[in-house]
Amino acid sequence: MTVAERPPRTVAELLDTWHAGMVARRCWSPGTVRRHRSNIDRHLARALADYRVEELAIDHVDALDALLVAEGLAPATRKSVHGTLRQALGHAVRRGHVGRNVAALAGGPAAPRPEVLVPTDGQVRLLLELAAGYYPPWQLNVGAPAWVHPFLRLAAYTGARPGELAALRWADVDLERGELLIRATARADETGKGYAVGETTKTGHARRIALDARTTGTLVHWRPTELDPASLVFPAYPGLARLSPTSELVTCAPLPAHAPRRWFRRLADRAGIDPRCTLYSLRHWHASHLLRRGAAITQVAERLGHANPHLTLNVYGRHVPAGDRALADLLDRGDE
Repeated sequence: MTVAERPPRTVAELLDTWHAGMVARRCWSPGTVRRHRSNIDRHLARALADYRVEELAIDHVDALDALLVAEGLAPATRKSVHGTLRQALGHAVRRGHVGRNVAALAGGPAAPRPEVLVPTDGQVRLLLELAAGYYPPWQLNVGAPAWVHPFLRLAAYTGARPGELAALRWADVDLERGELLIRATARADETGKGYAVGETTKTGHARRIALDARTTGTLVHWRPTELDPASLVFPAYPGLARLSPTSELVTCAPLPAHAPRRWFRRLADRAGIDPRCTLYSLRHWHASHLLRRGAAITQVAERLGHANPHLTLNVYGRHVPAGDRALADLLDRGDE
């Protein structure tokens, strides 16, 4: 028998019970848990906590956004705070605790879509050469660990998310066919510094990614001569994993979340890549690289693991070659 949820009296009670319930049901990743908790503690609780839920009005939501603007918060942060309130009120509406979602009716702040920064082909090529230890005479070799080159190579030439690479196991690598099976992801743990391997990808669907010959060769070189197929391709302790290939302790713990990001940044600086680029920019490069060479948007979306090709088109549409020129050519033909 299910016990009915008692209607929350105040906005503070609503936010806390909603957040606790979502955490208890494990609906969110650790990062999402921290984001909503921060929005509640830092912004929503002090502005709306004492209002009764049924008394909350659109004017109160608008006043909250005005307060955040006055405090100098960025549009993306204000949108995140508004989203937390909207979701909590949506939960209350579904439970019949309140008649309408005033946060949804208020609309909320608009946050501009962040610019997608993409390194050039030459910069990516130099980045991978530096990761492999091939330094020009005028640069100091920083001695990147052996795992860095195959990790960055896969990030650039498969478009896989960093968390998906951190969760990749040798059982999902078919070197004879030159394929990867992406079926899980590693998400940042509660500290934000480590990874915890989940059971599914971000979208909940597995996908296969074909490898080019050079990337396959990189993995052949990186693959230990003796290994447990269940072991991770990029374990937290790769040196120990090669010495103890059957030890679950050293072969099944994923890399710290900060390690790939840190090495990308160190090498990207030497490759002349824009400082605003992140490890995720290699995924952007992969998509734009394929689209500039005429790949179909649906194929690129499938390779990236996007649930909908419209997302791929919205993010990378400017990299589709000569799309507008082709339309103009069609108009010219119509006048003949």
